[in-house]
Parts: sequence; structure tokens; C-alpha cells
Amino acid sequence: MILINKGTNNVVILTLTETTQRPYPTYLFEFINRQSHQSTTCIATDTSEYPDRYNSFEIVEIANADPLLSEVELNPEGFWDYKVYAQDSLTNLIPANADELVETGLAYVAGTADTTYIYTPTTDNAFVYNG
Repeated sequence: MILINKGTNNVVILTLTETTQRPYPTYLFEFINRQSHQSTTCIATDTSEYPDRYNSFEIVEIANADPLLSEVELNPEGFWDYKVYAQDSLTNLIPANADELVETGLAYVAGTADTTYIYTPTTDNAFVYNG
């Protein structure tokens, strides 16, 4: 499972090379919200020093994202499915036009540290009856 924290740069480690057929692929990430089925994509560059062993990507979750710069906007928080495609294009953001599906999985989008949840108890029916 991938963990994406909102409003930050996220390092995502996967093993894609073992299932990729092309020698120098560009990776297209598609995120699909599990409730709304909303889909969003971005192209992320592999920054791994040892891509034969693992692939490392820095994906930035940010508002007004530029998907060609490894940026993505994932609203709301919660569970998203992800798909990673290998392709030759540096600009294609349409999964149907991507050449090769190499991985699928689950991502969780978590809120930022400044997210505050306030519980305000009500006093209606505030007694307990044991009878």
C-alpha cells in the first residue's frame, strides 16, 4: 500500500522494473477514488540509484497540481486504487493511451498535520438509565 500525505512531497518505493518490458520507460500513475471513482493521473520520474532492484518516485500532493511534474491533487482523503503504466511518451496523461499496465494496488491519502478534528459533546439526553 502507498501512503500519500496531503500537501507534502511523498517518496513512493515500488518494484516496477521486473514487470516492465521497455528498457527506459516513463511511468504514468493513475489514482482512482474508491467512493467517487474520480480518476487523476501524473507522470513521475524514477529517481532510484538501483532501478533493477527498486524504483523510487517523489509524488507531490498539492492543490492546482501540474501532472507532468509528478504533482497530483487527491481529494478527498481516504482510500484510492492506483495503477502504474509504462510508456514511451513523456506527456501522455491518458491511461487508455498508455502501452503497458505494470502494477495495481491500494493507496491511502492522509490529511496534513494541521488537520484538526473537534468533538463537541451534546448535553441532550446526557443521563444514563440502568433499570
